[in-house]
Amino acid sequence: MVLTMKKQITLRNKLAAAGVSVFAGFFISSFIGSTASFVTTAVLLLCGAFMMFVIRIRAAAFVITALAAAFLMFGIYSSMYIDSVSVLYGSVRQVNAKILSVENTGNDNLRITAEGDAEGIFVRFSVYYKDLGFSAGDEIKAEIKFSEQQDPVSYNSNYNFAEGIFVRASVVDVETISAGSGMYIFSAIEAYREHIKDIVYSGISGDDLGLILAMFFGDKSELSPRLSENIRKCGLSHITAVSGMHFALIITILMSLLDLIGLRNRYKLRFFIAAVFIIVFMVFFDLTSSVRRSGIMMLFYYGSELFRRKSSSLNSLGAAMLVILLIEPCACRDPGLMLSACAAYGAGTAAPAVCRAIEKHIPVSERFGSLIASVCAAYFTIPLSAVMFGGFSLWSPITTLLVYPFFTAAMVITLALALTGGLIGTAAPVTAAVCVRPMRFIIDLFSGSRYGYITIDSEIILPFTAVSAAFISAVVIFARIRGKGIRPVIYSCVISFCALMGTVTADKIAKKDLTEIKIYSDGNDSLVAIVYPSGISLFATDVSDDLSSEAYGIMSGCGKDQADLLCVMAEQKHRAMYSDVFDGLKASEVRYLENTDAGYDIGGNYTVRIFEDAVLADINGVSLVICDVAAADIYGGQDIAIYSKYKKSAEYDINNVTILCDRRYPDTAGSRNAYYDKVSIFINKNGEYYVK
Repeated sequence: MVLTMKKQITLRNKLAAAGVSVFAGFFISSFIGSTASFVTTAVLLLCGAFMMFVIRIRAAAFVITALAAAFLMFGIYSSMYIDSVSVLYGSVRQVNAKILSVENTGNDNLRITAEGDAEGIFVRFSVYYKDLGFSAGDEIKAEIKFSEQQDPVSYNSNYNFAEGIFVRASVVDVETISAGSGMYIFSAIEAYREHIKDIVYSGISGDDLGLILAMFFGDKSELSPRLSENIRKCGLSHITAVSGMHFALIITILMSLLDLIGLRNRYKLRFFIAAVFIIVFMVFFDLTSSVRRSGIMMLFYYGSELFRRKSSSLNSLGAAMLVILLIEPCACRDPGLMLSACAAYGAGTAAPAVCRAIEKHIPVSERFGSLIASVCAAYFTIPLSAVMFGGFSLWSPITTLLVYPFFTAAMVITLALALTGGLIGTAAPVTAAVCVRPMRFIIDLFSGSRYGYITIDSEIILPFTAVSAAFISAVVIFARIRGKGIRPVIYSCVISFCALMGTVTADKIAKKDLTEIKIYSDGNDSLVAIVYPSGISLFATDVSDDLSSEAYGIMSGCGKDQADLLCVMAEQKHRAMYSDVFDGLKASEVRYLENTDAGYDIGGNYTVRIFEDAVLADINGVSLVICDVAAADIYGGQDIAIYSKYKKSAEYDINNVTILCDRRYPDTAGSRNAYYDKVSIFINKNGEYYVK
């Protein structure tokens, strides 16, 4: 039996195996710490030696040894850069740092990411501060208060970790020591990008403008909340984030042009031209993490032409993962990297295997093959999408296939605008807008389906994903040993998907009698949704695109198309903004705080009173207040208090549950901050409640 296994279990894609092993080792090590990583390294080395010299299964020995090397490397990295910053928790330190990036968050605030020396300790951090003209490359001197990251398994914390940020930081004082000059070529490309964007701005407006800017530049600032939410519900978020799909399209067009001018067999020249364009477009697209990893993957893929060999999608993916992780080990926790890898595996490896299995019975056309690739890519991202974003779209494979021709046409036109230096003027964005209108129609059509987007509780999906992965892996190994082909693997994937749907349905039935309070904060204002078995009420402390987008998301996630009550806790001057920002958000009743002392009995589920500066609710005997923190001394004493805004001198009481919604409260004993992580509170019919 051992000899049979030795004969059949071979490792044909060593780069892919190495990439997966390093990713798995880095990812697990990022949670267990350096000491446990070193212990795991020793255990794995012993297992690898046993596999190599006793059982003599070289493939297993290779994988286990690569895994051991990954634990060792990340353990060393962790001890040098992660463990060392723990001494900063709870302290205020003088920091000399270089600004890595500056992001405008609105309201004259900047999100500054920097790295430098905090009294002898290397640290990378991000802080929010007023806009004083800071830019990337500036050297700053700052007084920073550090604290420990909250909820390390949340999406936001994983994003920070992937960027090498291991602490929370708030600024006490900051000043610029010297302005950064930067590289001229980078500055020139960035200026050129802004020039092309200006041409697009001058040619079109509205949702056409928002969609083109998101598709070609990755700039979502002009996307309306309604369109943004509809894109998410259709599973098309990937078209608004510059990534592998965008690079593949651009380089495919370039290679076709090179073939037309007779360079089909000039491998070195083709790769050199492709590499130059990839690097230029990486800078053009602002060198975001998704752009960097996509560019690296494309370089590996087309680099295979230098050796006149057809690239293996598995090995290209593995090699790209290796390079990305060795350059930045913390990218192992980057949600975008994981989603891209899963989608690439589904489309590049699983889809061809499925096509080969189907071709044994019926011919597979190119269009049908594209549909299979789309379905496989969507399927393999479902578990991660559910874990990271709380749900997934059932329409994703179909909508991707339908919008792709229009997406391609719009991208080609906008690319022509960029490559010609903008000489074709506003005719290009106007023509591109004609292409995106059918896309908008498709998005609106499918997003209107009430059950097209499935929400999933992370407490279900995390263990379920682990069990499913173990089950599918066992089936893959069994099929490989017995030579059963792809069919058992497909069956196992379908079984896992059906089991997931059944589990989600059972969970929703179990929670049907609970009232859930969902709290979201953009750091300045908050949105509170009270979701009860038969309806939903929304309370926004102000009018903003972020809050509106979140309101659409909560509504669709709960399967609701109308709220019973929408209370906008904004001043009179903001009423004119309501129809634009919350456009399309249906509600039976809309109230502003100027309409004082209004009482409601919401379907017999709970009661609410709206005052001039606060909302008070009673849910199954549990009292709730939503108000400005400055009014805490008036409305305190409730079971649950949700405070927004900021007033430095304000005193607020710590109730049974106190939620703060402002980024300037990073550390508050006895309370939670909804800005750092979304918060949910569940209340049952007996008035028992818990915070999640």
